[in-house]
Parts: sequence; C-alpha cells; structure tokens
Amino acid sequence: MGQTEEGRYLTVYFVRKLTGEALIVSARDMSKKERSPMGRSKKKRDPMPEHFKTLDAAAKFWDTHDLADYWDQTSEANFEVDLQRRVFLTALEPELAKKLVNRAHKEGVSTETLVNVWLTEKLGEGA
Repeated sequence: MGQTEEGRYLTVYFVRKLTGEALIVSARDMSKKERSPMGRSKKKRDPMPEHFKTLDAAAKFWDTHDLADYWDQTSEANFEVDLQRRVFLTALEPELAKKLVNRAHKEGVSTETLVNVWLTEKLGEGA
C-alpha cells in the first residue's frame, strides 16, 4: 500500500520473482479504512502467513481478510513500475470465452488477470 507520485493511494499485490523483479498480480485504490491508521480494527485477527505457497493461496487469504488489519506487519517496498505492455491476441472458442468471463467475474478479477495468473502458474516462472 502506498501513494503514487501523483498522490493516488493504491494497494498493489505482487510476487517478488527470483530475479528480484516484482510481478504485479493486482492493483486497486485503497479503501478509506486502509488509508486511515485510526480506522483500523482492534479485533482479533488470524495470523498472516509468512509466505504463500501459491498465488491462489494468497488470493484466498486476502479475499477473506482486510489488509488494513495487518498494516503493522507490512514493510515498505520501493520499486519502479514500467506500465509499458505488449498485447497478445489469442482466439478462444466462444463457449470457453464465456466460461472464462464467468470464472473471472466469480473470482472478482478481470479476464486478463485470470489468464495471466493461470498461465504463470501453469508455465512456471523461470522454468
């Protein structure tokens, strides 16, 4: 979580690759609760895993937990983000495309994010 040079507050989920680079999995605007240190809950919280075995495990944890409740366990990470992208178009069978859109919607992510996460897991970074 942090503030961009333009002043926008973002929550960025990333995986640090073996090369030291960050693979951004998701980014979103911070909630009001996340922006306000006073707004954090004092409720009992589940322990945050030191490492997640898979992106899916991290996604499942954060789908059911609020990062604002774990702010004291985070550390600052500074990195440059190069938003230049290349777009690769791939034809899908219409029924497969419908299933993909439905699954992405169910998981609360874009179809692009879902495809990238699945392909990254399937192909294995650096393998």
